[in-house]
Amino acid sequence: MANLLTRVWQAIFPSNGTATGKNRNLVNLADGNSIYSRYLDLEIPEDIARETPDRRNRKMVEIVEFCPPALKGLRVLVDDCFAAVDSSDQIIHIADTLDDLKTPVDANIKTIGEDVLGRLDVNKLKLLTKRMLGYGDAFCEIVPYKDGPQHIVGSIQPLPTFQLFRVEDDHGELLGFEQRRGLYSDPDLIRFSPVQVVHFRYDQHNLYGRPLYWACVDDWDNYKLAHVSLAESLKTANNPMVYKLPDYYQQEQFDQFKADRIAEFQSGIVPLLFITSEMELNRLSNTNPELTGLIEPIAQFRRSIQEQSRLPAWYWTSEPQTGGAKDISGQPSLSHLRFIASIRQQINLGLRQIINTELVLRGYVDPKERRYRIQWPPLQSNTNEVYAENNRQEGGENGQGQSTQTQGQSQQATGQNSGQSASYAYNRHYH
Repeated sequence: MANLLTRVWQAIFPSNGTATGKNRNLVNLADGNSIYSRYLDLEIPEDIARETPDRRNRKMVEIVEFCPPALKGLRVLVDDCFAAVDSSDQIIHIADTLDDLKTPVDANIKTIGEDVLGRLDVNKLKLLTKRMLGYGDAFCEIVPYKDGPQHIVGSIQPLPTFQLFRVEDDHGELLGFEQRRGLYSDPDLIRFSPVQVVHFRYDQHNLYGRPLYWACVDDWDNYKLAHVSLAESLKTANNPMVYKLPDYYQQEQFDQFKADRIAEFQSGIVPLLFITSEMELNRLSNTNPELTGLIEPIAQFRRSIQEQSRLPAWYWTSEPQTGGAKDISGQPSLSHLRFIASIRQQINLGLRQIINTELVLRGYVDPKERRYRIQWPPLQSNTNEVYAENNRQEGGENGQGQSTQTQGQSQQATGQNSGQSASYAYNRHYH
C-alpha cells in the first residue's frame, strides 16, 4: 500500500529528481510503519502539541471557540463560502469548460470529478474551512475505498490541527506528515504518506498558515478582562451592602465578621443572614450607576476583533443601513466578495489534490489529461452586480485561472445601489 501511495503522489506532484537533501525528521515512508488503516472513531483527541513559545496557538483555540465576535465572523465567512443559489445538495461542481470558457472538459474527467465531489461531506468541508481560518491550518486524510478491483476516494477525515506536523527535507520538498502529541517525540506516532493528507493553509507563513485572528490575542485578553471588570462593578455599583457594627466590637471581631461576609459573598447566593440586635444592615440604592468607562473599552476591543474578520460594517449592526455614504460605490461589499473568492481558492487547492488522487487511481497519470475547472456558485452583491468568482482563479492543473468580467462588473454602483447591497446582506444573514 505504501508503494501505491508513493506512486500516486509522484504522479500528482512529479519531482525533478535533483533534490539531494536529507530527511529532517528521519522518517522512512517506505517502511511498514507508515500507518494507512486506522480506527477513525478512536483518534488521538485534540491537544496542542505544535505550540509557539508565547502559547499563542492555545489562545487561537480559545478565540475560535469562545470569542463572540470571532464566532460570528467565522460563521458568516463559512456560510458565505458554501452558500448555494438553490437547495441543491451538491454545491461545488466541475465546470463544462476550461479556463478559456470554450474548450470543453473531457466527459470522463467531468464525471469522475463530479462523483468525487458528490462523495465529500459538505459539513466536513465547512469544518476544515473554519479551522483553516481560525487556526491557520486544517488537515484531513483522504480515505480510499475499494470498489471491486478499483481503489476510489471514499471520503475525507478531518485530523487534529495542532497535532499534525509537516515533514520536509532541507530543500522544502514534502516527504509526509506526522501526527503526534509531543512537539519533538511521541511513542504513539502516526505517519502519513504525503498523498494521504490534504493540508489547507490560510495566509501561509513558512510551513504552516497564519490564523485570521492572529493579531487579536491581546485584544481578546483585554476583552475578557473588561467584561470581568464590568460584571464585578455591576454586583456592587447598583446596591452595595453596608454593615454598621456596634462600637464595642473589638478589632478581632470586626475582622472575623468581615472575613465571614466576604466568604459568603464569594460562595454565591446567601438566603439567610443572622445579625445581632445592635447591628444595622442597610442597602444603598443607585439606580443610574456610571459604567460608561467600563463599557467603552469592551466596544473598542470588540471592534478590533471584528475588523480582523474583514466583514463590511453592516454585518455587525442590529438594524439595516441604507445610507450610500457609508458604503461608497459598494466597495466594502466587493472587497468582501473578493475575500470569499480568495478563501474558495485555498479550498480549491485541497479539492484538486483529492480529485487528482482519484484520477490517478483510475489511470489518468499524465497531468495533461487531468484538465478541469472547479466551479462554485456565483457570489451576488446586489441586484445590478454579480461577481464572476466562478470563473476566477479556479482552472488549470496548477490552480491558476483567469479573471472574467460578466454581468455588470463594469457598471459603477451608486449610493442607492450601495444601500441595496447593505440591505441584501442584512436580509440574508438576519432573516
